Amino acid sequence: AVHLFRYMSALCLTVPGDSYVSRHGVLLTQALADLLIALPLSDDFDGKRKNKGLSVRQSWAATGLLALSFRTKQSQTALVRRGVVAWQASAFMSNQLGPEDLMLNTYLLRAVCTNQDAQRALCSSPSVQRQTETLLTSLIELLVGKRSTANTPELKANLASTLELLIQEPDMREVMKSLDYKPRLIATSKGLGAEGAEAVNRLIRTIDSATPPQPLSSDIRAAFNNEVTSFLCKNLVLAMEQDGKHEVNGRGLESMTGYSSLSPHNTPRKAAGVQESPGGEDMYSKPKLPRTPPGGGNPRYVDHGADMVSPGNENYNDGDDYHANPESV
Repeated sequence: AVHLFRYMSALCLTVPGDSYVSRHGVLLTQALADLLIALPLSDDFDGKRKNKGLSVRQSWAATGLLALSFRTKQSQTALVRRGVVAWQASAFMSNQLGPEDLMLNTYLLRAVCTNQDAQRALCSSPSVQRQTETLLTSLIELLVGKRSTANTPELKANLASTLELLIQEPDMREVMKSLDYKPRLIATSKGLGAEGAEAVNRLIRTIDSATPPQPLSSDIRAAFNNEVTSFLCKNLVLAMEQDGKHEVNGRGLESMTGYSSLSPHNTPRKAAGVQESPGGEDMYSKPKLPRTPPGGGNPRYVDHGADMVSPGNENYNDGDDYHANPESV
């Protein structure tokens, strides 16, 4: 399951993968959201809980959801309808999230809130609105809480940006005003640096604003996409480094050395004294393919019969037989 989540996260960072997700990613999002919700918060990959944080499966399931949804409106709305926001409210209230889990879930929530349809879905019914209010209270408590190894200035700036989007709907703004956190927000902004202070100030201005929700500008969306891409790449690189240090259930990078024979330059040879069937004899008797020829190119995919060469080419002599000597061109 963990390797599947990692594969999906990496796939979404490629151009073909992003193109596929933009058309069909909502089905993957629904399935992965249901799987995340089905995993209990007390579950752990090793069966032992030594450190505070989500299990490996939960963390990578949330990472896969982030990769699927941070650019796609349909997936963002599907996250709300499948109850992922309610799951996040329970996770934040449970006090089981570690530093990386907190950052991951704030990014996932920001991805949801970049879509105005998803923002409205957060207030679509009294039960959903109560869950959103619970999540709102948990986030604001984290933002104004004491700094620690988990609650870093970077996380606080991210929380402020998340809350700014979460309270775009008038109902959520009224809830935020009733909580009366403005003095504590002002005090918090003084120790967050320029970027964090600006994020908190934008949040305060949003609380006091009476304007209807406005769509995000292309610059803000692009900046958020860059943040998420960097976050996903960092997680994937760290996971690959861990694989390189030790094998995990026989699936580490060391175990991949057994696949080197798939290279066209490593055609398996018949071992001495081993009898093979007639079919196997034909396979093992094939000679090795040549190395990359002068001038570049893969000899396996060169189709000399499909190439057309004009006689006027300065590198081609009329007396040369091109099909017999392709290297002459």
